[in-house]
Parts: sequence; C-alpha cells; structure tokens
Amino acid sequence: MKTKILRLLLVLLSIYPYTTLRAQIDTDISSRYIGVRGMRYQPANIADTPFQWDINAGGANIATLSDQFLPDFDFIGNLKSGGIDNIQDAFVVGRSGAILTGNIYLPSVSYSINDHSAVYLVNEFRSYGIYDITDADLYNIVRGDFEGVQETIANGDAFSGYLNIWLEIGAGYAHSFTLGNGDRLKLGGKIKLLSGTASAFFDIDNISLNTTEDGEVANVEAVLSLGLDGNINKIFEDESIDLLNSAGVGFDLGAVYEYYPEDDAENYRWRIGLTVNDLGRVNYSDSEQLESIKVSRDTLNTRPFRDAESIGDFSDALTDNFGVEPEANSKYNIRLPTTVSLQFDYYFGKNWYLHFNPAVTFPDFDLLVQNINEVYSFDITPRYETLRWGVYMPFNINTYSERLDAGIGARWRFISVGSNSLISNLFNPDSPYSNLFFNVRIPLYKERYKRNRDQ
Repeated sequence: MKTKILRLLLVLLSIYPYTTLRAQIDTDISSRYIGVRGMRYQPANIADTPFQWDINAGGANIATLSDQFLPDFDFIGNLKSGGIDNIQDAFVVGRSGAILTGNIYLPSVSYSINDHSAVYLVNEFRSYGIYDITDADLYNIVRGDFEGVQETIANGDAFSGYLNIWLEIGAGYAHSFTLGNGDRLKLGGKIKLLSGTASAFFDIDNISLNTTEDGEVANVEAVLSLGLDGNINKIFEDESIDLLNSAGVGFDLGAVYEYYPEDDAENYRWRIGLTVNDLGRVNYSDSEQLESIKVSRDTLNTRPFRDAESIGDFSDALTDNFGVEPEANSKYNIRLPTTVSLQFDYYFGKNWYLHFNPAVTFPDFDLLVQNINEVYSFDITPRYETLRWGVYMPFNINTYSERLDAGIGARWRFISVGSNSLISNLFNPDSPYSNLFFNVRIPLYKERYKRNRDQ
C-alpha cells in the first residue's frame, strides 16, 4: 500500500512537464493574505499577517499538454516513467529543453506569537526535473529523424538532465522590525529536513559523431556520467523502498522592506523583497553511478533510446550501447533548484495592487550535470483583494518562452483557485500548455481583524 501511494504521489508530482522552460508561479502568491503557503516563496512575509493561526489543509498544481503539438506524446505514460518516454516530443527548437516541476501541499500551520513575529511548519512533496540538448541536430538524432541533419556534429555538444523527487518538512521564523520613520523591515528563514524519494541524472558531454545516408550514427565519442537511485524503478514495480535511505538539509532565506506613508500606518505604499530559496542538497546513498567515463562506439543503435519507457530503460540504453556498467552501492548528491528572486509590490489604494517578480533558478549548480542553463523568468500580476477575497491576473515570460502567458486566479475565504494559462488558452486553443492550481486553508484571524473579515 505504501508503494502504491508513493506511485500516485509521483504521478501527481510529475504533472508539470513544460514544453518551454519556465518558473512555477501560483496566481495569488503575491497576496499579503496568502498565509503559511506563501512561506514557500518569501519566508519573511508571515511576520505581521492578519492571522493568529493559518492552517493549510492541502493543495496541488495540475498541468496538461495539448496533443495537437505533441501527437505522439503519451502524457500519463510519461508521468509514470519519470518523463523520459518520448521526451524528445517535449523539447523546443534551438537549444532544446524541457522541465517538469510539481508540488503537493501537505498540511501546514503558522502561528503569530505577537504582532511582530511568527513561527510556522510547512510540509510538501516536490519534484524538479530538467532536460537540455545543446544542438538541434542532436535533438533530431535522439528522435530518430535524420532529415536535414548535418553529417558531422562537432565536439562540445551535450545532452543532459536530472530528476529529483523529495519530501521536505520545514520549520521557520519571521520577525518584523518597525523603523523610526514607521517603515517595516521583515526578516525570515526556514530550515528544511529533506527525504529523497527518487532521483536520476545523466550528462553526455563533448559529443562527436557522424550520420550516414542510411540513417546510421557512427564514430560516436562522448564523456558519460549517469546515476540512478535505487528507489526510482522500485516504486513502479511495486517493490518496497526505504524512505529514510536518502536525506538532506535545505534552507530558505528572505527579507522584505515596506514603505508606509505618513497618513496610513496599516497599508504599505510599496514593498520590495529578496529571497534565496532551496539552498541545500539531498544525499542519495543506494544508487548506481558512472562518473565522467570517456566512451566510444563505431555504430550507435538509437532505437533503445526512442523506445525507452523509464529512466531505467534510458540508463540501460546508454550502458548497453557503450558497454559500460554503473558502479553499484554508490552515492551522489543532488542539489535543490536554488532560486534567487526579487519581489516588488505597489499599492495604488482601494485594494488595487501590482506585483513584479523577476527570478533566476540554478538547476543543480553544476554539481552533477554540467550543461544545463539557468532559468530566468519575469512575472507581473495586477490584483484586487480584500481580507476575504481577491482576484489575480498573472503574466509570465522567460528566456526560453516564445510568448507571454496570461492567466487568472481567485481567492475566497478558505479556497484559492488559479490558472497561469487560462487566458492564453482561450485565445490560442492550440497552446501546448495549460494548468490549474488549487488550495484549501483555514485562516483564524487576530482579534482586531475579525471585525473586518467580511469587508
């Protein structure tokens, strides 16, 4: 039963495969009334919220891909296989890549010690996976499409990726300092205990090869690194796994400065925040690993790569083709996808706000995988909100996108629902990306806010 539940969680966690690399955003995350769930993004904001207690019952992110753009893409099958099966159909042109990321929000709680400080406990299941190919011709070869492929691919091209799925249990503290001019400075931090559920990585670097008119791949040379955690295939084979075999520690840090005009001590005019999230790593000990092995092959059989239905199959295709065997009982570390973000929020008055959020994510910090780019994003979200309800309209663009995505979200008392792509999908039904976010919580207000909670 435990394994079946974990498999279901993995499917839900992997439900965020993107056709272009983008940062994950919840539509109402910029809200001052977000409560404990917002500590995932800015750990300082909980310091002086309207809530004495905030209990997050649970939530999730859900996404789909349009089969009009991906005619051969087995969506559910890819989720079950960790995203490797037919992964080529999820790549974008140019420097091809794909991301999968997901969150399942488990029960969490925050408590305001006084008007200036608060503590909180946050629990989540999370996944982060990224795949990157540096050359479009190499991408076509992986697909088995040799039409228009140049005869020789020069040294330096790479095909890299990793997947990390983990549970984190975090405890944090935040404090708000009132400055002499009435402005406020908030500082917060969170420590997270990490339990790795499953992981895998591969890094095929310095690739050199020739293609023939018959569609063969010959004279292949590369530097190969790969690792496969023992749990990742056991979960889908109904075998028992050891949840405590892989562990780690992570940290989130945040700071916020709020400017208050002289005639309004309750509502800031603007605020600016800085966060560094997901510092840390998960240590996987029961693993198979190859580390920077130079390999060569006169003729490469590409069919096992195209037919791979799991990360294990992909690993087998590599090792069988090149005649190498990963070292058993090995150990490796996967760093969390560290994100640095800047938040700017402006209050126009009468419950109208505008939020800006540029961010950059560093996948794995080149600890294991050397050829994956940083992911840059920029979000802007106008919103109207009160203590009881709010409406949000997020816009998002990033360095890998070919368009601006637009969505809409709403919060009413205990429930938040949002989509980052609903408006884009309405105007472009063929869009390959759509998603839905929802969350359920129980806010218990401080005494002075109870009179205003129905406004």
